[in-house]
Amino acid sequence: MDDTDVKILKMLQENARYSMTELGKQVGLTQPAVTGRVRKLEEQGTISGYKAQLNPTKIGKTVKAFVMVQTQHCKAFSEHCANEPDVVDLHRISGEFNYLVKVMTESIEKLEAFTASCNKFGYFQVMVVLSSRIEHNHNF
Repeated sequence: MDDTDVKILKMLQENARYSMTELGKQVGLTQPAVTGRVRKLEEQGTISGYKAQLNPTKIGKTVKAFVMVQTQHCKAFSEHCANEPDVVDLHRISGEFNYLVKVMTESIEKLEAFTASCNKFGYFQVMVVLSSRIEHNHNF
């Protein structure tokens, strides 16, 4: 991966709907050359997909929280989270806790219902997000 690939990746992270022509203009390549680079990045798995970035507030997800979980039942807890529609991310972590769960939901009551469903897995700590300063900042 060279500097041109990095520029292409940064631009696609900003806006995955850039045309190949526009990408080419920005990085100093022809449309066919930039198309080839993007295709190669896709084939290598560097670009794993393209998604719409949603505004959580606009779809009613106004409560964001992180839940740290300490459990002896890792597989069961992972399966539980996979079936919870409000779980956005699930990370296995080191330290006192086994998991860090990002939850986005419509209300504190729904967050409370999620945490109540976690009681059977062990100890947990909930941190409600008051505000977010940086999101989706993927630096190389």
